[in-house]
Amino acid sequence: MSEREAALAALEERLDATVDALCALARIPGVSADGFDRAELERSARAVAELLRKAGLERVEVLELPGAHPYVVGEWLRAARGAPTVLIYAHHDVQPPGRPEKWGSPAFEPAASSMTKVRSTSTSRRSSRSSRR
Repeated sequence: MSEREAALAALEERLDATVDALCALARIPGVSADGFDRAELERSARAVAELLRKAGLERVEVLELPGAHPYVVGEWLRAARGAPTVLIYAHHDVQPPGRPEKWGSPAFEPAASSMTKVRSTSTSRRSSRSSRR
Protein backbone atom coordinates (compact mmCIF):
# COMPACT_ATOMS: atom_id res chain seq x y z
CA MET A 1 0.00 0.00 0.00
CA SER A 2 1.39 3.41 -0.94
CA GLU A 3 1.72 6.18 1.67
CA ARG A 4 -1.15 8.00 -0.01
CA GLU A 5 -3.38 4.93 0.12
CA ALA A 6 -2.43 4.32 3.75
CA ALA A 7 -3.26 7.92 4.67
CA LEU A 8 -6.62 7.75 2.89
CA ALA A 9 -7.42 4.43 4.57
CA ALA A 10 -6.58 5.89 7.98
CA LEU A 11 -8.79 8.91 7.30
CA GLU A 12 -11.69 6.70 6.24
CA GLU A 13 -11.23 4.46 9.28
CA ARG A 14 -11.42 7.42 11.67
CA LEU A 15 -14.01 9.51 9.86
CA ASP A 16 -17.16 8.45 11.72
CA ALA A 17 -15.53 8.81 15.14
CA THR A 18 -14.11 12.20 14.16
CA VAL A 19 -17.46 13.49 12.93
CA ASP A 20 -19.12 12.22 16.13
CA ALA A 21 -16.50 13.99 18.25
CA LEU A 22 -16.91 17.25 16.32
CA CYS A 23 -20.70 17.03 16.62
CA ALA A 24 -20.38 16.55 20.39
CA LEU A 25 -18.09 19.59 20.55
CA ALA A 26 -20.50 21.70 18.46
CA ARG A 27 -23.29 20.89 20.94
CA ILE A 28 -21.45 22.69 23.74
CA PRO A 29 -22.74 26.28 23.94
CA GLY A 30 -19.36 27.65 25.00
CA VAL A 31 -20.14 31.29 24.32
CA SER A 32 -17.45 33.60 25.63
CA ALA A 33 -19.59 36.76 25.65
CA ASP A 34 -20.75 38.38 28.88
CA GLY A 35 -24.00 37.01 30.23
CA PHE A 36 -23.43 33.40 29.15
CA ASP A 37 -22.60 30.47 31.42
CA ARG A 38 -18.82 30.31 31.90
CA ALA A 39 -19.16 26.66 32.93
CA GLU A 40 -20.04 25.82 29.31
CA LEU A 41 -16.88 27.54 28.08
CA GLU A 42 -14.87 25.55 30.61
CA ARG A 43 -16.64 22.36 29.45
CA SER A 44 -15.68 23.23 25.87
CA ALA A 45 -12.04 23.63 26.90
CA ARG A 46 -12.06 20.25 28.66
CA ALA A 47 -13.65 18.62 25.61
CA VAL A 48 -10.98 20.08 23.30
CA ALA A 49 -8.26 18.88 25.68
CA GLU A 50 -9.71 15.37 25.59
CA LEU A 51 -9.80 15.43 21.78
CA LEU A 52 -6.13 16.44 21.73
CA ARG A 53 -5.25 13.57 24.08
CA LYS A 54 -7.17 11.09 21.94
CA ALA A 55 -5.31 12.42 18.88
CA GLY A 56 -2.03 11.50 20.58
CA LEU A 57 -0.80 14.83 21.83
CA GLU A 58 1.13 14.84 25.08
CA ARG A 59 1.36 17.39 27.85
CA VAL A 60 -2.21 18.53 27.22
CA GLU A 61 -3.59 21.02 29.70
CA VAL A 62 -6.31 23.58 30.17
CA LEU A 63 -4.75 26.86 31.24
CA GLU A 64 -6.75 29.05 33.59
CA LEU A 65 -5.52 32.63 33.80
CA PRO A 66 -7.16 35.33 35.95
CA GLY A 67 -9.60 37.40 33.89
CA ALA A 68 -9.19 35.25 30.75
CA HIS A 69 -11.10 32.46 29.09
CA PRO A 70 -9.62 28.96 29.43
CA TYR A 71 -6.89 28.08 26.94
CA VAL A 72 -6.02 24.57 25.79
CA VAL A 73 -2.43 23.64 25.00
CA GLY A 74 -1.12 20.33 23.72
CA GLU A 75 2.27 19.20 22.49
CA TRP A 76 3.42 16.26 20.45
CA LEU A 77 6.84 15.42 21.83
CA ARG A 78 7.99 12.61 19.55
CA ALA A 79 9.28 14.61 16.60
CA ALA A 80 12.78 13.86 15.41
CA ARG A 81 15.56 16.12 16.63
CA GLY A 82 15.80 19.12 14.33
CA ALA A 83 12.27 18.63 12.92
CA PRO A 84 10.38 21.85 12.23
CA THR A 85 7.93 23.17 14.78
CA VAL A 86 4.31 23.64 13.77
CA LEU A 87 1.92 25.81 15.75
CA ILE A 88 -1.80 25.42 15.23
CA TYR A 89 -3.84 28.18 16.80
CA ALA A 90 -7.60 27.96 17.01
CA HIS A 91 -10.40 28.91 19.37
CA HIS A 92 -13.04 26.77 21.04
CA ASP A 93 -15.40 29.54 22.11
CA VAL A 94 -18.38 30.42 19.94
CA GLN A 95 -20.54 33.41 19.13
CA PRO A 96 -23.92 33.95 20.77
CA PRO A 97 -26.59 32.23 18.68
CA GLY A 98 -28.65 35.37 18.13
CA ARG A 99 -32.30 35.07 17.13
CA PRO A 100 -33.53 31.45 17.13
CA GLU A 101 -36.10 32.20 14.42
CA LYS A 102 -33.25 32.89 11.98
CA TRP A 103 -31.82 29.39 12.34
CA GLY A 104 -32.90 26.49 10.16
CA SER A 105 -32.13 24.16 13.08
CA PRO A 106 -31.25 24.69 16.74
CA ALA A 107 -28.03 26.69 17.10
CA PHE A 108 -26.07 24.08 19.03
CA GLU A 109 -27.41 20.99 17.31
CA PRO A 110 -25.38 19.90 14.27
CA ALA A 111 -27.51 19.46 11.16
CA ALA A 112 -26.68 18.05 7.73
CA SER A 113 -27.02 20.18 4.62
CA SER A 114 -25.88 19.84 1.03
CA MET A 115 -22.46 21.12 2.10
CA THR A 116 -22.80 19.70 5.63
CA LYS A 117 -21.09 22.04 7.98
CA VAL A 118 -21.40 21.09 11.60
CA ARG A 119 -22.76 24.49 12.61
CA SER A 120 -20.12 27.07 11.92
CA THR A 121 -19.68 27.68 15.63
CA SER A 122 -16.16 28.68 14.74
CA THR A 123 -13.75 28.04 11.95
CA SER A 124 -12.20 25.44 14.22
CA ARG A 125 -15.37 23.50 15.00
CA ARG A 126 -16.46 22.46 11.55
CA SER A 127 -16.92 19.37 9.43
CA SER A 128 -17.30 19.19 5.68
CA ARG A 129 -18.57 15.66 5.04
CA SER A 130 -22.01 15.24 3.52
CA SER A 131 -24.56 12.67 4.70
CA ARG A 132 -23.32 12.81 8.28
CA ARG A 133 -25.14 13.84 11.45
